[in-house]
Amino acid sequence: MKLDFQGKTVFDVGAYVGIFTMFFARAVGRTGKVIAFEPNPRNYDELAYNVKLNDLDNVTIMKIGLGRGNEQMALAVDPIFPARGTLEKDRKGRMLRKGGARSVAIEVSSLDSLMETMKLPRPDFVKLDVEGFEMDVLYGMVETINNCKPNLLVELPNREILVKIIEFLLSKRYSIYHIKSGTEIASLDSPVVKEGHHVFCK
Repeated sequence: MKLDFQGKTVFDVGAYVGIFTMFFARAVGRTGKVIAFEPNPRNYDELAYNVKLNDLDNVTIMKIGLGRGNEQMALAVDPIFPARGTLEKDRKGRMLRKGGARSVAIEVSSLDSLMETMKLPRPDFVKLDVEGFEMDVLYGMVETINNCKPNLLVELPNREILVKIIEFLLSKRYSIYHIKSGTEIASLDSPVVKEGHHVFCK
């Protein structure tokens, strides 16, 4: 809420049904743009409905997942919460063992590839919430990070992934802040590394 998004381009990666997408669409204003990525077919349909319902003509939605490269993958869908899905191997295995669980074939592409082939606008801000697949997405957007230096908001499902993300982003000269405490994470020795949650990177 404290950030100025006016006129900027925001990528909502893992848009779900558009809760953040709708916030960003209003925050960037008429001169800004929002690109929302959501591979789960059920979520995508609701996302498209919400965008249309709210007349958000500055939003483009893409039915594709982001990752390291271009391929078709199986998205494991939770039987109790069908809007929840994961591509991350260990979590996917646990999810598919649940009664009634299923997998859905989805298209996955690297952001770097889409930037070139789809001529996407340069992102100023990227929100990343992909249920354990964060490092794959980041590895697939290295050139975008190097060329555009977007600010990032990343949800972190566990400490193991948090450590990898911190190492990666510090190597890219990002300043990383633990949102819940407002503390800067300058190294892996920071006490808040144990807590996880969300980080803001600039």
